[in-house]
Amino acid sequence: MEFWNRKELKCFSNLQASDTTSFEWGKDGVHFVTATTAPRLREGNGYKIWHVAKGIVCTCEVPRPNELWEVKWKPHKVEFPEVDVMSLQVTVPLKTANKDKPAAYVPPALRGKPQVAKTKLHDFEPPEDLSKESSSESISKSAMKNKRKKEARVKASHESSQPAEKQDVLATVAYITKPSTTTTSNEGSTEKDKQLKSLKKKLTQIEQLKQKQLRGEKLEANQLEKIKTEVAIVEAIESLDIANN
Repeated sequence: MEFWNRKELKCFSNLQASDTTSFEWGKDGVHFVTATTAPRLREGNGYKIWHVAKGIVCTCEVPRPNELWEVKWKPHKVEFPEVDVMSLQVTVPLKTANKDKPAAYVPPALRGKPQVAKTKLHDFEPPEDLSKESSSESISKSAMKNKRKKEARVKASHESSQPAEKQDVLATVAYITKPSTTTTSNEGSTEKDKQLKSLKKKLTQIEQLKQKQLRGEKLEANQLEKIKTEVAIVEAIESLDIANN
């Protein structure tokens, strides 16, 4: 509870009244009563009379099983003089100046009893080094997975960027070097002859394009790419010759 000087707008008193369910000023304007009453609270019933600056003046507790339901000031006709607030704020220092940490709230039913140690929120967390280790392990696995995906994309992009002629030649070489289990020797020989004939035809076309290039004729982009496959075609022809022999 804070009490302020309305003229100077300054707080001159700060009091703490726990478990208060009833509050009423006295006629003198200096004293007031607080009470803990039933049925809102059935434990710790009683009342306290306070001085606005000096604190508690009188305390009365109601033992169980009795209950206190209401507290009122006794009516009287005495007139009290006006309170000099300035004198009150000089005699009593502010409680807010006390920097001590307030005590934790304890329910009335548990007051005076031994307190059981509470489990903290982070008692069951793993040690800091183990947490960091598991975190770094998960990050490394994720990084490796992303690296594999990136390498696969680069490889696929490289293969798709190769000229169609070169891809055909590489496919031919792979077909020739792969052992056949479903065709007879005669059929295999005929297929190799067809491949050899096709490769020689492409090699002849490349020679013609090279002659045009020497004469200064301008070649198309696909013709230039075809010339670049000459080495692969020669290697494929050599592989076919070795296989036939």
